[in-house]
Amino acid sequence: MKKIFVLIFFILASASLMGQPVSQNWTVTGTLSNLGNWPVVSIVNSNVIFVSGGVANTPVVYMSTNGGLNWSDNLAGTLSGSPEIYCIYALSPTKIFLGDGAVNGGAGGNARLYTSNAPFVAYNIQYQTGGTNGFFNGIQFLKSNPLFGIAQSDPPGGEGQPYLILKTTDGGTSWTSGTAPGTPGAVSAANSVFIVDENFYGFGTNKGASHVCLTSNGGVNWIASNTGLGDGFLSGISFSSDKLRGIATRTSSTTYPRTIARTSNGGANWSLINTGTSITGSQVSFVKWVPTSDLVYVTADNGVMKSVNGGLNWTMTVSNASNNSIKHFDVLAENHTAYLFAINSAGQILKAVDTDVPLPVKLASFSSSVTGGNVSLKWETSEEINNSGFEIYRTVSGKDEWSKIGFVEGKGNKSTNTVYSYPDKNLNPGIYSYKLKQIDYNGNFEYFNLDNNVKVENPAKFSLLQNIPNPFNPSTVISFLTSTSGTVSVNIFDITGRLISSPVNGYLNSGYHEVLFDGTGLSSGIYFCKVSSAENSRIIRMMLMK
Repeated sequence: MKKIFVLIFFILASASLMGQPVSQNWTVTGTLSNLGNWPVVSIVNSNVIFVSGGVANTPVVYMSTNGGLNWSDNLAGTLSGSPEIYCIYALSPTKIFLGDGAVNGGAGGNARLYTSNAPFVAYNIQYQTGGTNGFFNGIQFLKSNPLFGIAQSDPPGGEGQPYLILKTTDGGTSWTSGTAPGTPGAVSAANSVFIVDENFYGFGTNKGASHVCLTSNGGVNWIASNTGLGDGFLSGISFSSDKLRGIATRTSSTTYPRTIARTSNGGANWSLINTGTSITGSQVSFVKWVPTSDLVYVTADNGVMKSVNGGLNWTMTVSNASNNSIKHFDVLAENHTAYLFAINSAGQILKAVDTDVPLPVKLASFSSSVTGGNVSLKWETSEEINNSGFEIYRTVSGKDEWSKIGFVEGKGNKSTNTVYSYPDKNLNPGIYSYKLKQIDYNGNFEYFNLDNNVKVENPAKFSLLQNIPNPFNPSTVISFLTSTSGTVSVNIFDITGRLISSPVNGYLNSGYHEVLFDGTGLSSGIYFCKVSSAENSRIIRMMLMK
């Protein structure tokens, strides 16, 4: 009956995830001025959000620390060189990076990479591209390793020339420069830069055939993969944590947003997917794939499409962009809630909260069994995405004081069933509760509670177990069971009968007990352990082997 219930539960849960999510409206949290044509939003957490933009001679940077309810004055007043900001990345609430478009609408060349620390009154130039063309299109850091990041610029030498790729491994303190092969007749698309890990990252092209330029070996080699979306501005690219599945969207397309491009082999090949939604408009499109999940969001002019199965099927999840087209958006998932912030063409900051975020690990069962004072925990997963592992917690039933008792490593990414187990040994009589804390590689976590309490009975009789390990060097564990409470002694003798040690001599409650005996300083040989209580006594033979 229990197995049937678990199966029915997960069938229903899967059906729920694949069904239509509740459509939401954007909430306008504020209006910002002088954002220009290319405003950008960067989310640190559900409370801290940055927005950048502006035009030449008037750069702007705004910050909210309360989830978009209030916004700071312009923080970019001290930026030198009259930059036109095209990208921003907030590494933390106290550190940001900006990329500019130099002058003349981004065509002036010698673009700059800036950084600033709170309170954001001083900005340092970390890199200048040189050349007479192009601007910085994107700055991205890894959520799982914020020391690693990339910044990408158009070819400083103009269309068809090599792209500039900057890389940092120390959180943006220093950057090393590299290149990616140029694309004939094209530069790169603003805010198309994506990153999955230290080896897998890339960007999109701005005209001609819609290409995704990517590397899978840290920039040693690059490919320019045609998505099949036709000629245009490939601004939306994002990949799953498995580096196989990806989504691309094209701006100003006659077919978008009903059509997107999807890959399942790391960008080598792409196929067109009809989203089947009624969403309209094609001014700007961006894609955000929530790390360690199958959850993907895509924007169009007036809303957001959502897929919970890696881009195969789509539904409308957020609508009504106040009748103004969305210019950029960002997504952050915390504790299985997604926070979406967007900017529309009127400078309005839009917010939506999606609570229909599927779990990265699907638990098929979680059970326990008891043998004497030993509890065996067993659980089974049907699917895992970016699963680092499980922490195991125990408490006395009815209390909320949980103790971490162990960790079992996960399988990372796996689409077939996996069985895990953990032994909790030598427990005293009592009633216990257990739970698992599943953790992904980015630090996100989810708890799974064992449905039933576990009862460990009082031992039926006195018993002394063989020490483990045996032979030992230099220490070993001596375990015994007492069915009644009272005075207990544990004595260690050498082979001549001389008393070596008395690690226990006093009152113990009934139950299961462990004693650590350390043989450091003793010679190799045979030793005896005698455990005595009011009800009985037993002797075991132990061997110290150095």
